[in-house]
Amino acid sequence: MKIYQCWVKKLVDKKEWNSHYSKLSSYCMLGKDFDKIWVGFVIGDPNPDYMPDNCFALTTDELRQVDEYRRPRNIAPLPLEGIKVEKREISKETLSTLDKIKAKFIKMVSVE
Repeated sequence: MKIYQCWVKKLVDKKEWNSHYSKLSSYCMLGKDFDKIWVGFVIGDPNPDYMPDNCFALTTDELRQVDEYRRPRNIAPLPLEGIKVEKREISKETLSTLDKIKAKFIKMVSVE
């Protein structure tokens, strides 16, 4: 029987995070949403379309986040293992524009 990996996220209470999820390295904190925490993890099932209740598929950015959390800790499986992922580069023009906006903002704040 073949088992399929599905990378999912779930919204849990802080109490659940502190008492359970944070103690197991296979769970990755993706972020906070008011008083709740998004947790990313992998499930396995013979049905490739299976999705547990209260779980949602990870976005590409969240897959990267989980991979960056698991890879240095040697936690298998890795969501991006065997997949070539290109890092998003910010163009020099965009960086230059952001620097100009930042300088203008600092100048405005310092004048007031």
